[in-house]
Amino acid sequence: MKNFINTIKRTFARINKKTLVVLLLLCLGLFFIFYNFNYYGSDAVVFEKSFPANGSLDVPVPTSIDIYFKNDLSSEVREKFYVRFLPGVSYKQQWAAPNHLRLIPEPPLLPSRKYDVTVLYDGNTIVSFSFTTAKGTSSVSEIQLPEIPPEDVTWLTENAQKVNESVDALKSDYPWYFKLPVLEDTYAIVFNNSKKQFRISIYSGGMTQEEKDQVLEIATNRLKTLTGGDSIRYGYYVLYRDDYKPNF
Repeated sequence: MKNFINTIKRTFARINKKTLVVLLLLCLGLFFIFYNFNYYGSDAVVFEKSFPANGSLDVPVPTSIDIYFKNDLSSEVREKFYVRFLPGVSYKQQWAAPNHLRLIPEPPLLPSRKYDVTVLYDGNTIVSFSFTTAKGTSSVSEIQLPEIPPEDVTWLTENAQKVNESVDALKSDYPWYFKLPVLEDTYAIVFNNSKKQFRISIYSGGMTQEEKDQVLEIATNRLKTLTGGDSIRYGYYVLYRDDYKPNF
């Protein structure tokens, strides 16, 4: 045993320092190659950057939110993504590239507003970031109204007074009628005629209890605004759903 140890010592003594450094660097290089190969495999989901970046202030109202990953993701992996966009932003989700997720807000975002984005994969949070839009920089384009068929124009003209009276009566008794349903990314609000109550549906899949409470608070505040008071006139009940698309 002692002879073996002495042999090892003599071997290391013959290796100069430069050779030893080269061997160490080679070992480290191989380690990082294998580490990155395993870490960034075809099914790995590794966040790289976002636009707007986390904590950005005075951002000109973006027409899209772009999220990039370090490697290309397979179609099977991309199908398991879901994004929570608060407060209550509806959006269209598309993949501009295998590593590039794009969110297109519909309707456009508002100026002077803080937004929070949470990206989830298979129910697990990958990244959360927030940004604040600048003042007075709305990206809303001019609204194009659809054309009304001539026969409908004739009917409306001949019955304009009756139509206006009916609409005015409806607005007077139910001022929130024309503002429903409310369909947002994380919740929806409708009026249940049979129960004579509002129904708040919260799409709670992957949410913590704290996040559920936050969304419920946003929804009830929206409902108070709709009904024009500090209290909700007709009352409401809540449904928690696992799916993410409105389903009435």
